[in-house]
Amino acid sequence: MSRPLCVVHFSTTPLAGMPLRLTAALARHAGIEARLVDTTRFGLFGQDVVFDETPEAAVALAERADIIHLHNYLGLGSTAFAPLDFAALARRGTAVVRQFHSTPALVAGTMGIPVAELLADPLPALVIAQYPERLYPRAWVVPNFVPEDEPGYQPADGPPDVDVFFSHTKTVGAFEDRWNTKAAPETAALLGQLGRDHGIASDIVSGLPLAKALARKRRARIVLDDLASGSYHLTGLEGLAMAKPVLAFLDGRCLELLAAFAGTPRCPFVNVRLEEAGPAIRALLADPEAATAVGLAGRDWLTSHFSARTRVAYYVEAYERLLRDPVSLCRQPALALDGPASRFFASALPEAVHTARRERHLAATGHPPLPLATGRDFLPWRISQKSHFAAFTPPPELAFRDAGLADLKYYQHLLAWQVLSAALPAGARVLEIGGGVSPLGRVLAGRFAYTNLDPLAGAGNGPTGLPADHPGRLVRAALGDLSGDLPDAAFDAVVSVSALEHVPEDPDVWRALAADLARLARPGGFHLHLFDVVDKPDGPWTSSFLPYLLARLGRQGELTSFAAATADPDWHHLSRAAYERNWLPVTGVPFANFGRAFSWNLFFTAEELAPEAEAVPGHAPAVLLARDAVSALGLPEILKRTPLPAIRLVTPSLNQAPFLAAALDSVLSQNYPALSYVVLDGGSTDGSAGIIRRLGPHLASWRSRPDAGHYPAVAEGLAGSDAPLCGWLNADDLLHPQALLKVADAFLSDPSARWITGRPTAFDAAGQVTWVRPDLPAWTPAIFYNGDFRAFIQQESTFFARTLWQAAGAGFAPQFPLAGDFDLWLRFFQRERLVTIDRLIGGYRRHGSNRAVVLYDQYMAEVQRSLDRHRSHFFPAKEQ
Repeated sequence: MSRPLCVVHFSTTPLAGMPLRLTAALARHAGIEARLVDTTRFGLFGQDVVFDETPEAAVALAERADIIHLHNYLGLGSTAFAPLDFAALARRGTAVVRQFHSTPALVAGTMGIPVAELLADPLPALVIAQYPERLYPRAWVVPNFVPEDEPGYQPADGPPDVDVFFSHTKTVGAFEDRWNTKAAPETAALLGQLGRDHGIASDIVSGLPLAKALARKRRARIVLDDLASGSYHLTGLEGLAMAKPVLAFLDGRCLELLAAFAGTPRCPFVNVRLEEAGPAIRALLADPEAATAVGLAGRDWLTSHFSARTRVAYYVEAYERLLRDPVSLCRQPALALDGPASRFFASALPEAVHTARRERHLAATGHPPLPLATGRDFLPWRISQKSHFAAFTPPPELAFRDAGLADLKYYQHLLAWQVLSAALPAGARVLEIGGGVSPLGRVLAGRFAYTNLDPLAGAGNGPTGLPADHPGRLVRAALGDLSGDLPDAAFDAVVSVSALEHVPEDPDVWRALAADLARLARPGGFHLHLFDVVDKPDGPWTSSFLPYLLARLGRQGELTSFAAATADPDWHHLSRAAYERNWLPVTGVPFANFGRAFSWNLFFTAEELAPEAEAVPGHAPAVLLARDAVSALGLPEILKRTPLPAIRLVTPSLNQAPFLAAALDSVLSQNYPALSYVVLDGGSTDGSAGIIRRLGPHLASWRSRPDAGHYPAVAEGLAGSDAPLCGWLNADDLLHPQALLKVADAFLSDPSARWITGRPTAFDAAGQVTWVRPDLPAWTPAIFYNGDFRAFIQQESTFFARTLWQAAGAGFAPQFPLAGDFDLWLRFFQRERLVTIDRLIGGYRRHGSNRAVVLYDQYMAEVQRSLDRHRSHFFPAKEQ
């Protein structure tokens, strides 16, 4: 009796086609001795032979195989299983076939070869019949399948406990490519909206072992497959096997193939697009009987027309052709696109629709076209997002790989290429800081006059020696050295990828780095610096050089809590699998403890990074702004675990329209959840009322009419609330980012504090920080009674407890229309100490027409009268 046919499968991924499932079905239904050799232990889907662990077993299997079956990223010249030589085995007479599960761009890019070379390879090939088959016109088409008769794929015994199940293997959006993406962020956003609006419970999973994912899928009422790319996936077939209604969008070509392989035109899926899925989900959940009928019909279709036993027959026929006549293993005539009309409806039309939807998607997500005139226009690109992949058009050397498994640098390289290739002509002068020999450096050197500035000192796990094949020109120096090999204003663009976060936490170093950056780009040139930042379990982390640069650019308000980014379904971060593959060997810290790394993308023009002003001893606004930003970065994450105290904030205004909108924005952009904000306008005639009216829905209250003046308006506003914390901000002044969270943190950290103040700062008329007080006095009344008026307590940075306000009279002395705040502070001092915190809270805007400047002499006269008024309290007369 002859031995069974021996087919040995080799794969570098457990995902593409699930080869372990295929080998089990071949053995079970066709009597073939089918074995699988994986490169390494993947852990999610079970394994047969692991090459890393038992290479001798893999070699023995290959030596006696009748057929070698290579999956997706493998060819005759592949070395992933060295010393196994597939080409040598083929020359000795072993039949070899490869199977494609992904697009040619993905396969060729992963293998590092041109797409044309891949498609011209004469090696007999199979291709999966879901979407990629239209891109491999020579390959024999085989269907995907699931083992519907195994226990894990049967309908559940008990009632479901979740409404919708959705699983995805990638974290990217619907328009990254046309295959192997299930529109993860868009679908998650849809399910989130259904949950908020209709209470629909969803279970979204990724990266789970197969058995756990199947068990959770069996508990759901509805299964979602791919609603965007025009195809279905194994997750949809699994849902059909479990008798679930499965929503998927299948385009005309996919429906044609499904009907051809099933032998029936009946479609088992609820065939809807992403934008139409919400009503379909709601309708199925509202009619359980109909949902059950749809699910049972889907399982009946699978068992009758698409069972594992009948699907295996296509592979058996392919093997027989391969052994009998390899030339006959080619595209089946019945599935060929041989007529113009067929090609149009099956391929050209779906691609045109996809392109149009992609363009609408980019417009809807607010991604501005490149290049950009200013760094402030770069905000939609500031944080790494999944939808960014839709805009990337990488060269073959950076061709798409699985973003869920790739290092964060993969995203950063694509973004850098996109910006540089869109903004610069071929031959432009590009300087990359750090990076060593990277894929990005190679493609930049192929298009631009490329220079790499790198001391090769190993920073950030970089190279320490001179590579023999370094692309372009290498200047072996460090940023900050002011290297003479780099002339001033020599470059059209200066770029860095994950390099500048490794600089020392030293302000003198920051100044030197910024000075070097400021001289390198020509007028009209630009900078793009991509920083790794981390959403750590105990709060955000970033290098302080990032907020320092932002402060130098006057954009310090951009660096705020990571909470908004991390809550966005579109957020792209280094996945657990990618971390464990790329970072864990270096950090040695488990993913759960390290946190989720993502990219902070800083773009600015050469003109926007002005040289630093002449240094004044102890006076360093950018340094202090950077330190404050870093210290406050984690406050939202920390404080959200504690009920935040309500804050009543009042803005009095009279004819301050040029500054009013910025003042209101500095308050409302705080996103403080317990804010009660009141704006009281004294009857302005300069359009202020219109500015306030537009923001009215975001205010606790507002009015515009003649009133009794500045301080009576503040007292009126404070009286209309019982919020425990109070303060006011004049209409021409500004709060710093996260100021109100800093205030809340100060009071929560010191329950005995009744009033607090921060480090004084000043803004110019344009709203740029021009001064930060270098010292931080311990304010007491004695300072003022000793005649030192250089250290006024800054009202914009001062907040107080309502109980203290009430104890001090809950009002302002009318005899001090200018120095009412100073007099209030003296009354506060009579009752409580002032707590000083080293935080930037608010700032005074100097614009030349400030009341305290124009009427300075009157202000100081009122200060002196207030001191005289309260002198007896602080310095009581000695008893005679």
